[in-house]
Amino acid sequence: MGTPLDFCLTSWRQCLIQLGITLVLAAALRSAATTCFPAPAGLVGWWSGDGNANDIAGTDNGALLGSATITNAGMVGAAFSFDGTNGLVAIPDSPDLRPTNLTLEAWVLFSSLDSAGNSAAGDQYLVFKQNSSTNWSGGSFEGFVLMKVRPANGDTFQFQISNPNGQTITVGSLTTLSTGVWYHVAGVRGPNFAALYVNGQQEGWTIVNFAQDYGNWPLYFGSTGQSAWEHKLAGLLDEVSLYNRALSSDEISGIYAAGAAGKCKGVEITVQPQSQTVPAGSDVVLSVTASGFGLLSYQWQFNGLAIGGAVS
Repeated sequence: MGTPLDFCLTSWRQCLIQLGITLVLAAALRSAATTCFPAPAGLVGWWSGDGNANDIAGTDNGALLGSATITNAGMVGAAFSFDGTNGLVAIPDSPDLRPTNLTLEAWVLFSSLDSAGNSAAGDQYLVFKQNSSTNWSGGSFEGFVLMKVRPANGDTFQFQISNPNGQTITVGSLTTLSTGVWYHVAGVRGPNFAALYVNGQQEGWTIVNFAQDYGNWPLYFGSTGQSAWEHKLAGLLDEVSLYNRALSSDEISGIYAAGAAGKCKGVEITVQPQSQTVPAGSDVVLSVTASGFGLLSYQWQFNGLAIGGAVS
């Protein structure tokens, strides 16, 4: 009694075990892959395709319609699968889906460069939100859209924004697309510009001088949702994410570089409790820092029992 207690034998884990102390994250702690990329700020919708069309960043859950399914052969876990005929995902309209500035990013793999539809040959709609226009047959009705198009030199990506007054900006990519290849594509709309990224690199940029406009229609994956002007997606779509700001080029390249690890969904302890030496009978103050997507919760335990109020 009264002699110093050696609280650090070899590592903090062994110290805590010898004192009968364990630390538990209530959110079913698991180590995040070291190569995953922290989800950037401003993420308002994240449809990972992991088993369903739920929004893991919020409450804007969608539904698989027609022939749309889930496959385990995604870029990051599972993914949405579309056969190019009548499959689509629909997410009901909400304020979260109407950002003034925005970034839209996803992984896509084409199983065919042709599909069912009546818009321009080679079109395939990946992610589509309509503006308030009702002129669906060739009009300017793209609130925002990521899609595939077919110019003379081969199939490429396109990011388009329109308003019901006919003002339209179009940003095209340089990369020529093939089947059976995963691509990361991101469309960015800032206060006065729009940009398109493919595989982490900016491939197009233009000025925008009109405000975003949205109608009351759903957010669609793999379709426009309108039979009058349509070409379905034939392929896989994964990790569809919508942000309410323009992501930086570093953030977009970081998401691409993470590859199959994707954006971080798990929980990781980033600052461990530190070993200490204190006199016997003295208090020991332990602290921990953790990171992970969503709201984390904590519960400290002693000898396997929760310590009351120790939840921060």
